[in-house]
Amino acid sequence: MSRLHLNGVQFYDWLYRHDTPVPPGDWFVDSMGRHLRVETIRRKIGLAREFGMVPMAYVAVYAASPAFYAKHQQWGLYDRTGSPIDFGDGYLFLMDPSRGAGWDAHLLGEFRNTLECFHFAGIHIDQYGYPKVAYDAQGGAIVLASAFRTFINDTKSTLSEVDNTRDYVTFNSVANWPAAIVAESTYDFNYVEVWPPYSSYGDIERIIQSAYENSGGKATVIAAYVDAQEEATVRLLDAVIFAHGGTHIEMGEGDRMLVDPYFPKAQQVSASLWKSLVSYYDFIVRYKEWLYGDREPVAACECVLLDGEAAGPRPVPGRVHAICYRLRDQGQYVLSLINFTGANSEQWKAAQPKPEYIDRVEVTMTIDHKPEGIWVASPDKPSLRAVPIPFTVTSDSERITVQFSIDLSYWSVILFE
Repeated sequence: MSRLHLNGVQFYDWLYRHDTPVPPGDWFVDSMGRHLRVETIRRKIGLAREFGMVPMAYVAVYAASPAFYAKHQQWGLYDRTGSPIDFGDGYLFLMDPSRGAGWDAHLLGEFRNTLECFHFAGIHIDQYGYPKVAYDAQGGAIVLASAFRTFINDTKSTLSEVDNTRDYVTFNSVANWPAAIVAESTYDFNYVEVWPPYSSYGDIERIIQSAYENSGGKATVIAAYVDAQEEATVRLLDAVIFAHGGTHIEMGEGDRMLVDPYFPKAQQVSASLWKSLVSYYDFIVRYKEWLYGDREPVAACECVLLDGEAAGPRPVPGRVHAICYRLRDQGQYVLSLINFTGANSEQWKAAQPKPEYIDRVEVTMTIDHKPEGIWVASPDKPSLRAVPIPFTVTSDSERITVQFSIDLSYWSVILFE
């Protein structure tokens, strides 16, 4: 994990029960029947910190065991018929996270207990993507998106009271809901778990762009699970996420990749994919100013020609896709090219073939200044070093047009000085 420069770790499967996260003793059995140990959790938290990673404790915002729900039915969430809302056919029952409903004070107290018992640096708050509207035990309507936002803010305040050096908070917007509303909260970074109907590469692009804008420029982590055996699928998805200034929660212990929302089902990656991932993660750290600086999107379809044709607005099979941003501080343009020429689907989960190497892509781009130089770098090359490339410039009273060519494997990034 350190080799990939990971600086944040979600401890997903550490808790005893969803309503009572801290285990009662050193050895315990979790709600899925797994035999776990507190000492192991503490040791791994320490290792994460030793290697510069922020360890965050997973907790669901409204999940309770059947036994807990049975004792606190007045705190539950109900549908319009008055039936309790559950998850996993009765595995968990959903509780009302609204401020003052009772469950919120209980769970915030459990967060305090978590930070007092473990040296976590914050809380990762999960939810299940439903219900959008529910009812309390008295039949009053609850708009969950608003309740979530308030609960996030209360979590931040609670953790800060315990230890303001360990008050990191994030919240999972499942299937991008309710991302636009909770983006206004005090959490530290956006986290979106992508599910249908967000099934295309274009959907991933829109999610990251919207999260960045709605949150005032906070970082965005994407949770999107693909088959670890499909190397081209992994690399194309990572290229799309990274080119838009997002990151991907995909790797964990033992060279294992997340392929399912239940994280213990992670799969070992091949030696080939591991090598590619090391290169990609080295690349995004090396060029973090290009990819993760303060930026504004530029519509590539309006200013970029690829081999004489206008770039498309979203990734489609059979074409090279262009993604463009302008860095606000220096006015530099950053252009990513991703090779979808061999792709067989615009779906990000689809098994994709390895793209054919393109030895020459002719690029024409209209920008607002004459570049002092143009540099290209790629995580697909033996060296990550950015190299200058020759270019020509033509201009008139209204625009400056730059022309150059590059080769392309999966993903290349071009900086216009």
